[in-house]
Amino acid sequence: MLEYMTYVIIACILDLFLKDPVCWPHPVVGIGKIIGWLEGFFLKFNKYPYFLGFSSVISLSVLIYYGVKFLISIPRVGWIFFIYLGFAGLAFGSLLREGKKVFNAILREDLEDAREKLGYLVSRDTSKMDFLEVKKALIETMSENFNDGFLAPWFYFLIGGPSWLWVYKVVSTFDSMWGYKVKHYHKLGFFAAKLDDCLAYFPARFSAFVFWLVGIINENYFSLKVVQKEASQLQSPNAGWPMSAMAYLLGIELGGKNIYFDKIVNKPLLGVKGVYPQNIHLERMFAFLNFAWGITIVFSLLILSSVILIFHYC
Repeated sequence: MLEYMTYVIIACILDLFLKDPVCWPHPVVGIGKIIGWLEGFFLKFNKYPYFLGFSSVISLSVLIYYGVKFLISIPRVGWIFFIYLGFAGLAFGSLLREGKKVFNAILREDLEDAREKLGYLVSRDTSKMDFLEVKKALIETMSENFNDGFLAPWFYFLIGGPSWLWVYKVVSTFDSMWGYKVKHYHKLGFFAAKLDDCLAYFPARFSAFVFWLVGIINENYFSLKVVQKEASQLQSPNAGWPMSAMAYLLGIELGGKNIYFDKIVNKPLLGVKGVYPQNIHLERMFAFLNFAWGITIVFSLLILSSVILIFHYC
């Protein structure tokens, strides 16, 4: 078990400090290409979208699960695959790097570059955003992706190793590509969206708890009951938890008008109403995210170690 924990910690540290190798494609890119091919095939077939969406998610998840199990079980080199697939499946380091590109553009007062860099992180239309909207969107996506890109994958990595982590990544990638309520995606991505909601249910709430702990340590108190109330107002059962918690942690307002697929969507307001994000709030956000990363690692490893000891001696 000590060996397992060592590999997990190494993968997590590598994610924070190393960029993904450019000499070979990232596994998520490969998964995305498979999903894109399936979508093109299904559009030509144009029948049974619910069933095809369901069978695609299940089939690819099972294939990836056993493929990863095989790789990490190879004698002598399995541990290398274990660490690499853990490193590649966690996205906190890359999230920070991409987020800071947007922040640096904001500091330079280069609105066009900030919009362009933000466009790599969000699905909404960034082309007409002003600086305030860019700042709001950056904080929202960074807090939401703390869960989607790091905490949820970390949770499944910790309890099930790379195999479970990559099953989650498959479902998450399906949801990010098909989980929309427009065009043909409404039916084709229905199962992927619902399954992703289920898999991210606990991690999303734990992410809010982690932000709450960061607030306590920094003497910035807020109520998780208020976070729960605000999160329930969003269509997504999970996205509002980390966003609302981050809004209160920073003492600002998030939410409001957004544009998705050429449609204006007015989202519920989160956090401290009427206090709009400034550059100082972005600086604090990055510091709080690093703090939250450390708390998540230490807290979850302590819980897992305690559970293992209890089962060992009982």
